[in-house]
Amino acid sequence: MTASWWWTPTANKSSPSGQTIPVTRAPFRKAVRTALATTRVATTDLYRSESGRVHLDWVAPLVKEIDGRRQAVGAVILDTPVERIVFPLIQSWPTPSPSAETLLVRREGDSVLYLNELRHRQGTALLFSQALADRELPAARAVLAGTAQVIAGRDYRGVSVLAATRPVIGTPWHLVAKIDRDEVLSPLRKLVFWVSLVATSAVLVVALLIRLLWRQQLRTHQLELAAQSVEKDRLLRFFFDLPFVGMAILSADHMRWLRFNDCLCEILGYPRENWST
Repeated sequence: MTASWWWTPTANKSSPSGQTIPVTRAPFRKAVRTALATTRVATTDLYRSESGRVHLDWVAPLVKEIDGRRQAVGAVILDTPVERIVFPLIQSWPTPSPSAETLLVRREGDSVLYLNELRHRQGTALLFSQALADRELPAARAVLAGTAQVIAGRDYRGVSVLAATRPVIGTPWHLVAKIDRDEVLSPLRKLVFWVSLVATSAVLVVALLIRLLWRQQLRTHQLELAAQSVEKDRLLRFFFDLPFVGMAILSADHMRWLRFNDCLCEILGYPRENWST
């Protein structure tokens, strides 16, 4: 803070150093009059002076007993360097983020006035306002509600945001901390993407395993059928090769001998060449 002296109102209104103190700022003059009249510390609201600087002044009266009465004989003026300390502090809170921003706002008639420099719109402190009737605007809803709340809406850029608001006790100010909705949902979208990718991969792997298992079972079944067929042929050959039993297989449709053994040829007295015709 920078300090200067303000003595009781006189014709010259000068500081101890002889420099004339500017008194053209209405909020500043009002705070000085209040401090001198009440002998209590008075503060101004945030305001922009003719030089373009944003001010927040504290006026501490210098009180002296005169004829048994407490009277202010001067005052110490503390001018807070808002643009060098307060605004950077607000903009750096709560955490670093590509889109997060903290706003300080107050009601100005039928509008909501932005008190601090906006991250996405520079040079607008105490110069930029929007209509209170815009219920999508978190700053407007904060001023109208007057209570702490968590809301979703669109900020001064028209971008969808999630915001938390809280009134600043003892002041007409409201604090609005907001962040772009897309930034909040980006990790969730990435998580959904990877979960979907893993789930899809798992389904494909399971489907591939089921197909391989089915093919393995089908091959096993075919091998079992082939083994059974080989066993049947082996048993059939065993009976056909018996030396004392004549056996033959006849096709009823074509009346042809399909299979016969040598013992049958010997029993009937026909050579094998005659049976095959």
